[in-house]
Amino acid sequence: MRSIFYNDYTSAIIIIVVCVLVYYFSTWIEKVPVALAQGIQPASFPQGVLVAILALVLLMLYESREVPLDVPDSVPGLAYKTIGAMFIALAISTWFDFFIGLIAFVVVAVQMWGLRRPYVAVTYAIALNGVLILLFSTLLQVRFPKGPFTNLLG
Repeated sequence: MRSIFYNDYTSAIIIIVVCVLVYYFSTWIEKVPVALAQGIQPASFPQGVLVAILALVLLMLYESREVPLDVPDSVPGLAYKTIGAMFIALAISTWFDFFIGLIAFVVVAVQMWGLRRPYVAVTYAIALNGVLILLFSTLLQVRFPKGPFTNLLG
């Protein structure tokens, strides 16, 4: 019975149903922000992404047609801990500051995944944020949500 739920066909059906629903909802999009309006219809980009997802699902089904059905191993506990850390980082990013949430997630996740040198994790997190700030804020002129750290950036 478990192999009915844990196979490529069930996954494909679920993905296709979700894509069809999202495609339907994308037809309700009437306007887009000026930064995204590049001479295409408002719903064109999300619909293009959905078509690409559907093409990849069909490719997945084609590739798995000769693979025997088997029950996958259970998901390790580390995956659930990482998901929990993502939700906490999302909450920090949403209600406090985007960059502080990202730094907190990187520091916690890297240590959960086995790195036992906290100064390396903190250095990596700060360097990652520096690159993101340089790339998005400076070069691409993307505004980040306001927060204590983001306000310091100007």
